[in-house]
Amino acid sequence: MKKREYAEAVERCIPQTPPVFHQAMSRTLEAIAAQVPAQERAAKVRPALSTRRALAFALAALLLIATAAVAATHWNLFDALSFLTGANPTNADLVMRRNLYQTTVNNVEITVREAGYDGRTLLIQYAYRMLDVDTPLGLYREEFAGYPEDQREGILEEDSNLLYEHKVGWWIDHLWIDGQCVDMPENSGGVTTGTPNPGEIVQTEYWRLDNEGVTLSGTVEISLPIGERQPLEEYMWAEHPEKYDADGNLLLPDKGIVTFTLDTDDILSRVRYEYPNIPTEGETVTARATEVCYSPLMTYITLELEAAPGAVEAYQAENGKGYYDEDGNLLWEYSGMDVFGDWICSLRLVDGEGTELFPGRYGNNGYSDEWVAEAKRRGLCNLGNTVDALPAYIAEKNIAMFSRHGVLTRDELEARYNIHLENYCKVMTIEGNTLLDMARRQIMPAVSKYSDELATALFHKQNCGIPLSVKMEEATLRKLADLSGKLYDACEALERAINKAPAMDGGIKAACYYRDEVDARRQKASALINQLEAITGAQHWPLPTYADILFSV
Repeated sequence: MKKREYAEAVERCIPQTPPVFHQAMSRTLEAIAAQVPAQERAAKVRPALSTRRALAFALAALLLIATAAVAATHWNLFDALSFLTGANPTNADLVMRRNLYQTTVNNVEITVREAGYDGRTLLIQYAYRMLDVDTPLGLYREEFAGYPEDQREGILEEDSNLLYEHKVGWWIDHLWIDGQCVDMPENSGGVTTGTPNPGEIVQTEYWRLDNEGVTLSGTVEISLPIGERQPLEEYMWAEHPEKYDADGNLLLPDKGIVTFTLDTDDILSRVRYEYPNIPTEGETVTARATEVCYSPLMTYITLELEAAPGAVEAYQAENGKGYYDEDGNLLWEYSGMDVFGDWICSLRLVDGEGTELFPGRYGNNGYSDEWVAEAKRRGLCNLGNTVDALPAYIAEKNIAMFSRHGVLTRDELEARYNIHLENYCKVMTIEGNTLLDMARRQIMPAVSKYSDELATALFHKQNCGIPLSVKMEEATLRKLADLSGKLYDACEALERAINKAPAMDGGIKAACYYRDEVDARRQKASALINQLEAITGAQHWPLPTYADILFSV
């Protein structure tokens, strides 16, 4: 496909972006160009690695240095970030600082407890203590008293909402270092937890400053937007360009900011680099560690990956050439990343004897019970249904992000939120009524007919004058009678729930009703139908089975 045709194909598949997006992107690119001198930019250009689609990238896992020793001081920050750094790294005392700042805003005591910098990553732990709240929050609430201490990390939405009610906490997605704006870097994150202290929420964060090209040295001032929440419309570039510098970076606001001083000492002199560049050849990929960075807290490994000869072609032979649009036009071909994407996720850190150093830290698939527990421990959301997920539309932090970038306004997000809630209620009603119709007009009559056939066979066997076994007929007939009776009751309960349902435009309360009352009863009836399908004669079952769908032509 010619370049022009390719561009046209892509354009058909991708909707138009608003002008404000292009403006923001231009500001960002101009800012990057202004920050890096031309000679330095030229020096960073790397030659092509190979004609076999080599791929180089830094692992975001931040693999830690294996050691049996620990720091002399117990740093609470690493309790929350142990999945990243391990427990109390050996050299933590070299980089960590304590009791950095405290202030009170809107009856909330904000304390910057611990912070440190290892040459690449900035780590911060701070706490909000709401002085007018007299009960512990998160999983330290009284109702979670039975939880083991090490499983009490995480915060509840109702508790995080308390911060919004006090009008404190993150109100914009930046921080400032010596007054210079730094956006949220790639591969950054954090953990939010409750504590046994009444009204207290602790936030532990890690910021990959190196991904923004930022390094710290000596004593620096770090400013966080965690004080009194400010109206975002007062800080939008389109309306207030005077609050941005010539490169498009937001100037340090004079309100809503918590600023503390961090002594990074001569940390950069403690960072060591090695360049092994030793290839390891696998079936589909050749990997080499081009750079290993040893910081006082973590080890950062940069891998260069190259698809093995013929690996891309073999993948394409099995999965197709690449991605196509709806008209069958090839947009782009599968590459090495598609070949060894799963391989990357399977990597394990081992010692020289091949022993895995950190078992259990990898390979969570997002569905296992282990990951659910780990997500709770890290304070991550685990929203298992639509009704729980939809309020993310109107979460203040999300509204702030979309508004700041000119993507969606508060009114637009709230409109989408309400539309989705109403659609959810409509879909639950349709699915409930559809199941009732199918159960009453097709499934239960079919089961009744099959039951009658079994009863007739049972009667004939018992009265034929020959002692024949009727175990199958009796057992199946009893099970059919039991399940069909339960299905009848479930359908009656489902119908009552639908009839009592509130108006579909009733917002989150209506959606909760449809989830808890309507859909819960629909699922119960559906489970009974599945059990009936397994024991009803195929010639009587009125609907295609999974076997019919999968194996019949």
